[in-house]
Amino acid sequence: MRILITIAIQLYLHFGLLAQNEPTLNIVPNPFEDTTSFIFTLPTSDTVSLVVYDRWGQLIDSTINEQLMPQGTHTVIFVGDTLPEDVYVVALIVDTNVIGKNLIKLNQLVGLKNDKLEEQRITIYPNPTTGLITVTGLSVEPARITVYNVLGGLVHDQELNGSNERFIDLSALPGGLYLIQVQYGQMTLRKKVIKQ
Repeated sequence: MRILITIAIQLYLHFGLLAQNEPTLNIVPNPFEDTTSFIFTLPTSDTVSLVVYDRWGQLIDSTINEQLMPQGTHTVIFVGDTLPEDVYVVALIVDTNVIGKNLIKLNQLVGLKNDKLEEQRITIYPNPTTGLITVTGLSVEPARITVYNVLGGLVHDQELNGSNERFIDLSALPGGLYLIQVQYGQMTLRKKVIKQ
């Protein structure tokens, strides 16, 4: 009996460790309306491709093309606001591993009308900006502001508490296009901002 238990434990550990050494891919949110995030983890540094295909296998976007990337978790922001409503396939290719996930694009997410109404009250200005951004229209509860560059890299993370008007200082960032994500309560809002 001890031998069987020992073998079972060794098999569990072996296959558990193998699973930990495989790359992973998550898509958040999915379904999405305008933008979504491809979050993938690499157990070791490796060459990565991350591509999006339509249901007929036509290439829609090659967000990463055979790029050497370090070990760890990476986030790529995908902007699909001009895509038609459909089901797409996201493929993460790492060495000989291919991970595929369905990506659902909807023109209007059912049940999120309150989010849209809330988004209309949110103001991020000035846009374009030289560094200091004001966010108004948030309730008094804490909000998390994250800023991503065009490659999906997190460049700013800030928790805001207190008043209805909050400030984000992006003056240390180089000029370019950024995606600001505002999370508060159950809502997540995304806006594009140009830093001059």
